[in-house]
Amino acid sequence: FDGDANHTGSESSVVTVTVTAPVTPDTITISGTSIIQTGDVDTITATLLAGSTAISGETLNYEIKHGTTTIDSGSDTTDSNGEIEISYTGTGVGDVDVVVTYMSLQEIFVLEDLQLYDTLTSDSGHWTIPSGANVSFNSNGMVLGSSSSWKDIYLDVPITKPSEIEYEVVSWTGTNSYHLYFFDSTKANRLFQLYKDNSNHTVLDVYSSYANYWNGTIPQGATVKIKVLTDTMELYVNGELKVSKSYTMTSPFIIGVVTASSRTTTYKNLRIKAL
Repeated sequence: FDGDANHTGSESSVVTVTVTAPVTPDTITISGTSIIQTGDVDTITATLLAGSTAISGETLNYEIKHGTTTIDSGSDTTDSNGEIEISYTGTGVGDVDVVVTYMSLQEIFVLEDLQLYDTLTSDSGHWTIPSGANVSFNSNGMVLGSSSSWKDIYLDVPITKPSEIEYEVVSWTGTNSYHLYFFDSTKANRLFQLYKDNSNHTVLDVYSSYANYWNGTIPQGATVKIKVLTDTMELYVNGELKVSKSYTMTSPFIIGVVTASSRTTTYKNLRIKAL
């Protein structure tokens, strides 16, 4: 306003006041690698949004949990893209929840922290392959071809129980196919076995015993899972429990496969996870 102290000769001008409605965040999104293995570093990105608009300068809290155990926790301020980054290094503990919160908002990102993840499409260096074993790797997986003599191929990763071993049986031919052996940590003694016998039974039992079996075969292309529990071994095929055997596996233990005459098996996507 112009004019003197008594407002003589004052003139008013137009004053424009703009009121901006507050922006309320309504969404948290989280992205990262969903499968990692021991030693891998996963960078997890959490983004705070209001609709499609990124919200900067706000504090997000996070907690990394395995079951009821908190592995790590903290907070960070969102950047100009509405993001914070959370770093996590795999230790093979199993399934991990990354929980991010902002006021009443919460989002959970689940990642599988595996002891080992091997696609088996190339030689990862984790396997001991003896001379004369007919073993190759290609886009279909790890191919165990027919060999003139019995050859044990070991996975050089000690496994502790309770744990879960999962893989795909891409294809197989011949009798006594899809062998999987469990050895003690010295590799000197076969302890347990999974294989197809001459009667098309799928045997899950101690080595050289054939009593505990499922009267069926593992179809080609199936996903096989073996749970090594405190005192039980369980076989799942495509998510369905087929055989349960009371057995106390030593810990740690080693798994292996075998080549022999008149049989071939192809495996893919081996995953070993703590339970």
